[in-house]
Formats: sequence, structure tokens, C-alpha cells
Amino acid sequence: MLQVKEISLDTITLRDDFLRLEFSGEKYQELVNSVRQLGVLSPLVALDTSDGLILVSGYRRFQAAKDVALPTVPCICLKAGIDDAEILRLHENLYREDITPLQEAVSFLRLERTYHFTREKIAKLIGKSKAYITQRIQILDWADDLQQALSSNSINYSIARELSVITDQTERTRLLNICIQSGATVRTVLSWVQEWRANKPISEDPDQLTFDALDDIHKKHNKTLCYLCGHEHPLVSLTNILICKDCLGGINEPPPAPDPTPIQDPQATPPL
Repeated sequence: MLQVKEISLDTITLRDDFLRLEFSGEKYQELVNSVRQLGVLSPLVALDTSDGLILVSGYRRFQAAKDVALPTVPCICLKAGIDDAEILRLHENLYREDITPLQEAVSFLRLERTYHFTREKIAKLIGKSKAYITQRIQILDWADDLQQALSSNSINYSIARELSVITDQTERTRLLNICIQSGATVRTVLSWVQEWRANKPISEDPDQLTFDALDDIHKKHNKTLCYLCGHEHPLVSLTNILICKDCLGGINEPPPAPDPTPIQDPQATPPL
């Protein structure tokens, strides 16, 4: 059975990569008031190492206790390996209401890169799908302005994900500012993305045409491009085929010059 001890706050060291670095808002103030009146009811978890106690989970309670100047806090001290400590910390944070998708992404990526957890293993540990883990980690590839807006709760994850599709930085920033200042539904943002896709410049080189580009033209005009001539045609007049690049190059080559030798009619009378 795990033993709970009263530990001095001064003997607990904080890790540099804790998910929450700032606390504010009504919920945190409620926690501070509760700690002031009743103390810390749920124990913290710390890893007992040769360098002293390192906090694994319970940073909100630790910070609240510090804010009200409590001398000690209840704490469970573990002699666990770092992987076990990381799992405890992950569980501690992922099931809180105020964790952001960006914070989840950082935590998942740390487990994947530092401790070599597979995404399947992470998903199993927290009861999510592998796709969920992948989608969260992809947040870290988004533009900085999108990450910042998501982290500050200026926009939600669904809107940020749709805006991340737009590769034109100027247009994406413009639409992001509209979302932050005036608000927008996911349906509205999706329509913006579709309109941006439909108006993207499309290369005139058939080798550069993508299936997404062809699909955008289809949706906008009920037309699509002929892969050979590059011109728009009604869909009913075209047949979809899949051609590799080598074959496409062969089709585009000019036909061979006609043989100048006249063809003899086998029924004709031979010349004298």
C-alpha cells in the first residue's frame, strides 16, 4: 500500500517541462480557497531520486499550497522508474478539464520521442484512438499563430484544424483574426477553406495537377480538366482514367511523320 507522508514544500523540486506554467481564473481561485480552508486533501506524487524529491503530479495543488503558504503537503513518494512516473503525470493532467490540445500534444510527443512509446501504446494508456494521438501531435507542425490562438483558448481545436489547411500565410492570418475578434462556427470556417481551395492557382503543367485540384474544379463548376489538353470540359463528356507519368509523356509526344512512300492498292493494275 502506498504511504502518504507530510512533506515540506521546500524539499520538492519542480521539473522544467511541467505542462502548466501559469494559473489563473475562477477554477484555480476556488482551489486556492479550498486549500486555504481545508488544506491539500488529495496527496501529491513525487519521485524519490538521488537528487531529492521531484514532483510528478499535483502541480496545481502544489502551487495553491504555495500561494497560501502551507508549510507541508501530503505526498506519495515513489521509487518508480522514469517511465512509470511519466505515465502517472500524463494521467494526472489529461483528465483535467483545463488541459489544452497543445499541452496534450507536447506530452504525447515527449512520451514518443524521449521514452520511445508507440502511439498505439499511448492511445491504450489513456483510452483514446491512435488517430486521436496523431492528430494532437500534428498540432506541433501548425503555424505559431494557430498554436498560440489554440493555447490561449481564442479558438477551439476544430476551427484551428480547419485553418491549418490553408497554406497561404496572409489569408490564414486574416481568417484567424476574424475568428478571434468576431467568432466563427466550424461550418463557416470549413466554407472559407473550401473557397480558398477552389480559388488556388492551378499549374498549367499536367504533371503538376493534383487530384485535389481536379476535385476542387469539379465542385465549383461541375467541370474538370482533361489530363491531356488541360482544358475544362463538362464532366459528362469525360472519362476518368489513371495514367502513370511515363505513359502520359508518351501520349503527349507528337505522332510519327507519315511515310512518304505511297500505298499501293492491291486491286490496281500494275504499271507496264
